[in-house]
Amino acid sequence: MDKRIVRISKSLLIFVIVTAWIFSGWPQIWPLGELGVNTIRIPPEIQEAQAVTAGPSFPTSGVNDTSIGVTAWTTPGNVTASDNTRATVSLVKNSGVSQAINATGFGFAIPSDAQIDGITVEWETSEGGLAAAGGIKDNAVRLVRAGTIEATDRSNTTFWVAPASEAFVTYGGVADLWGATWTAADINNANFGAAISAKNVKVSGGGANEDAQVDAVRITVTYTLPTYTQSAYRLFNNLDSTDVGTTLAAQDTTVTLGATGALFRLRMLLHIGAAQLGTSTQNFKLQFAAMSGTCDTAFSGETYTDVTAATVIAYKDNATPADGATLTANANDPTHGADATSTQTYEELNNFTNSVATIPSGQDGKWDFSLFDNGAASSTAYCLRAALSTGTVINTYTVIPQITTASAAATVSCSTNITSTAFGALTSASVFASNSNASTTMSCSGTTSGCTLYVKDAGGGGNPGLWKSTSPTYLIPSPNAAFSTTATLAAGTEGYGIQAATTTAGSGGALLIASRYLQTGDTVGGLTIGDLTLASSSVDISNREIIVTHKAAVSSNTLSGTYNDTITYSCLSN
Repeated sequence: MDKRIVRISKSLLIFVIVTAWIFSGWPQIWPLGELGVNTIRIPPEIQEAQAVTAGPSFPTSGVNDTSIGVTAWTTPGNVTASDNTRATVSLVKNSGVSQAINATGFGFAIPSDAQIDGITVEWETSEGGLAAAGGIKDNAVRLVRAGTIEATDRSNTTFWVAPASEAFVTYGGVADLWGATWTAADINNANFGAAISAKNVKVSGGGANEDAQVDAVRITVTYTLPTYTQSAYRLFNNLDSTDVGTTLAAQDTTVTLGATGALFRLRMLLHIGAAQLGTSTQNFKLQFAAMSGTCDTAFSGETYTDVTAATVIAYKDNATPADGATLTANANDPTHGADATSTQTYEELNNFTNSVATIPSGQDGKWDFSLFDNGAASSTAYCLRAALSTGTVINTYTVIPQITTASAAATVSCSTNITSTAFGALTSASVFASNSNASTTMSCSGTTSGCTLYVKDAGGGGNPGLWKSTSPTYLIPSPNAAFSTTATLAAGTEGYGIQAATTTAGSGGALLIASRYLQTGDTVGGLTIGDLTLASSSVDISNREIIVTHKAAVSSNTLSGTYNDTITYSCLSN
């Protein structure tokens, strides 16, 4: 065979085997050795909800119950074990009817949220005594709820057998609820159980009486656990009500809160699958975590904790609605495809449950959580999830609500160390600097892009400069007669302006001087009667310092007198 063809055939064979393995799930591989609790199956099995059984369980008590029949049993407590030690009763031919043996104390511990699907009761009965078998039958076979015998009867018409043929007889079944609705609490009740009454139907032959005998009884309960999926959410503004305020975002969309300490509402759906969730049969709680990477459904890197009234993402106690009140539906509430929604409760504290109504399988329960930023770190994302009240995560998460706290409120401050400076007497023979220089410090925090220091000049007559306000008025222009951006001052030529420089004082980002004022020697930047940028930073800074030098020159034609100017410094976040 051609080698190239052989190689292609091998590749194809491998592909077919792997593909079949992936799609069929066979053969399974157990990489940890023998199949056990911690075995990882490859490929993974598809998880489906299946019926679970509890039992068969025997009772711890059997007593006579006079609500059915007449004749009491001897030692009814003997029905607690299949050991041929029997409860007995002697019944008159063709008319004798026993009281009921009320057997309880089966010790079930079925999960509280289980849907009960069926109840199977097995009685181990026989006929013995004064005559051959053939006269004893069931009179009543019923269940016991909280100590009281139920009405639904599952007795049959079959004669009880002789002791040598004694065996358990089955009543009910995996899908038989005996004409009633049962909860896990009913089954787990110490006084849940089964009852049986016998009758003698023999009309002739034998002696006057026939004996009915019961060796034991056992019960098996079939149930299904519901599955829970966190399926949808939406965030709203808070209202002092069981209704919510305006929407903060579209469904299943993250939100950045508008302010530190903001109040908000989370409406969230839990989808119920496999079995109904009976009213108040499962408790849940809301948890949160600081986000690590993303708010993913695997919770990678996050450590979740319970939401309380004191956590940084906390429950908000609104004045009017009570915790656990039925929520008021809103047109903007989240939905889960075409699934029906079962409105549940408004929540201000953990835990929460479906106290309003049973949620059928295939529907979603809806809850409303009143929350607020209780001192959480600014600009920080938090993830939220529902969990069982034990802390165990629910079956599936398809969405994880996310909120991001507001940025810290921006603060900007600036101050100048002097309130005045003076040139003294000016002559046309030189360029003069005032005494002393002005030192301005600026700080900003919580900004997104730093802060800016502005400067403006009062001047006079509508123009910037040194102003002689007494008659005749006169202006020494800034920086020169043309009001240029910058000018180099010279003795004998009128002009006035400032220079700026930074120091190493303070911390944070760099403070950059505007090119107009970043001058040396006798070159100055001109002032204006409106704000101009003197210096700025692109990030937060603390106590960064700018030194401003004021310079002026006059000519022989400058009018004598007193000149003044007011320079204003101001600062704002960028």
